[in-house]
Amino acid sequence: MLASSLLLLITRSIIVTSNPNHHTTYYSRLLAINMASVRRYEYIVPRSFRLRSELEFAEKGVYGLETKQQAAQRGRDPHQGFISYGLGDLDESGYETQLSKWNGTIIGPQNTPLGDRIYTVKLYCGPRYPDLPPDVTFVNKIAMNGVDAYGRVNYAQVAGRPWQRSNTMYDFLVRIREAMVQAAKTKQPSPDEVYPGN
Repeated sequence: MLASSLLLLITRSIIVTSNPNHHTTYYSRLLAINMASVRRYEYIVPRSFRLRSELEFAEKGVYGLETKQQAAQRGRDPHQGFISYGLGDLDESGYETQLSKWNGTIIGPQNTPLGDRIYTVKLYCGPRYPDLPPDVTFVNKIAMNGVDAYGRVNYAQVAGRPWQRSNTMYDFLVRIREAMVQAAKTKQPSPDEVYPGN
């Protein structure tokens, strides 16, 4: 916004003081320089701030300074009440791995054979999160595309698109729950079966 205002101020003075035959070309070059500057200075929220914001959403259902009224204006979320997540084991390993381990639960899609099942997942946000997706692993066994023999979830296969920095852990869990609709059409393991290591 500031860069755009600055551009407008500069171009006005150039148009007034420069040769009328040349100001259009100069304006185009100036605009191109300004656009390159804006892209170069894109603000990236630090990992620790992003994770704290996601923790607040997990606990309260609102982002940052958003009020409950603003959250209500975002619209009713059909997955609200069926997805839950929060901090997992806390460790003292250092600042760079702070808020890395999370636990989640997903209740299967209603009106499907998975609708009465509660699935537990473990989430791990590595040091490159949110540039890379969190590692999500099912505790309870499920037969679903995008989930390997160890319960690890591949975001691109489950969501049908690549991970983007703007995605959140909640978005990942929503994509898993949406993929469960298709998974409900296949034979599923017993609800008490778990993956090795859990």
